[in-house]
Amino acid sequence: MSVEPWINWQFHKTPGHIDPRVIFTRAGIGRVTNRLGLVTPVPANTARYRFHPVSGLSEGLLVEAQRTNLLLRSEEFENAVWTTTNLTVTANSTTTPDGTTTADTLAATGAGGKIAQAVTITAGRGIALGVYAKANASSWVILSLSDGTNTVDCWFNLAAGTTGTHTIGGSGGGFTLSFAQKWIEAQRNGWYLCALEVTSSVSTTIAASIAPAAADNTASATGNSLFAWGAQLEAESSLTNLSSYIPTTSATVTRSADNLILPVTSSQVALDRGTMIFEFVPRPVPLVIGGATVVLGGIGDTFSNTIYISRQGNTSLGVTYIPSGGASSTVSRTCAFTPGTTYRFGVAWQPGRYAICIDGGAIAAGQSNIVPLASVARIAVGCAPWSTSSPNTLSNAVHRAFVYAPICVPDAALQQLTAP
Repeated sequence: MSVEPWINWQFHKTPGHIDPRVIFTRAGIGRVTNRLGLVTPVPANTARYRFHPVSGLSEGLLVEAQRTNLLLRSEEFENAVWTTTNLTVTANSTTTPDGTTTADTLAATGAGGKIAQAVTITAGRGIALGVYAKANASSWVILSLSDGTNTVDCWFNLAAGTTGTHTIGGSGGGFTLSFAQKWIEAQRNGWYLCALEVTSSVSTTIAASIAPAAADNTASATGNSLFAWGAQLEAESSLTNLSSYIPTTSATVTRSADNLILPVTSSQVALDRGTMIFEFVPRPVPLVIGGATVVLGGIGDTFSNTIYISRQGNTSLGVTYIPSGGASSTVSRTCAFTPGTTYRFGVAWQPGRYAICIDGGAIAAGQSNIVPLASVARIAVGCAPWSTSSPNTLSNAVHRAFVYAPICVPDAALQQLTAP
């Protein structure tokens, strides 16, 4: 079946180009990996297009929620805000993932050599600790989080680019490992971005540490060393995944959310039918903390007059239809949210019925109280369609494409349009 869309945004094919009808906002600088593999700043209110750090291939539009880096002096491990134990820091000793010569050497001078910094958080948060690391005399880095009683340690292989062992010490009352747990991503010139993710049930003071090691599941020892740059710790009520790099100096820094909104009217968008296709790649997204959801986008006006696509719990993706004067209805399909995997989610609706499909699979449909929307004001990609902007209800994903047509396609066509 041939469908002529009103919107056909292929973000991964046209990086840097955005529909002039779109209103894109982000109050401040955000960073992204550019086509040269460099972590580079992007000006306020400018969309961020991500490229694969090693291959340089275009990946698509990066959309992230508002986040804060709680670690001070994120590129200055020699600074006094970092506590050193049996370790020396040599500042500005090699080139970094952003192309500057500001990476530091961390060299252990004794058993348990490490650098650490403590931060204060709100209890019950998801916590993500990340750092860019590169092998030197040693090929392993240890990331650790501790509340003074409970400690989570995780090893990362900087030669093979793989995660190693993770251990939990203490009584276990302060931490539980999150769904994503740990991940490593190759960067240019031998660098890796390593992240450890946990949840904290009661803790308000968290110490983050970085240490070199000679092998998996072994402590830091004299002679172990590595290069490090760009440390980041985030503690959020909604998600624990590490987001794009936020540099800091003497104070914490908050990066604002990305919001892509296309203003529309009922003369442009059908109130009673339509089809939307979202093609996206999840960044590492672990458990939802506090009940918040990941919203891929949608169409609507207010929260009581919208159709939107979001994560339903930890293993499902679905659509929620909330028409003015009608009851809310949700239908979902299983989705693994595997980082780096491309997913194609489609929804087609008309009075009395709507259907969804993921990657050309089985159709799931809802039929209760599906009535036309009373009004429309915006189409959103990567954020909530019931608001002109949102700091937290965002996809935290790379969007490859978005398609909208003012018709309800048949189930077979929806499967075809979402097929890999």
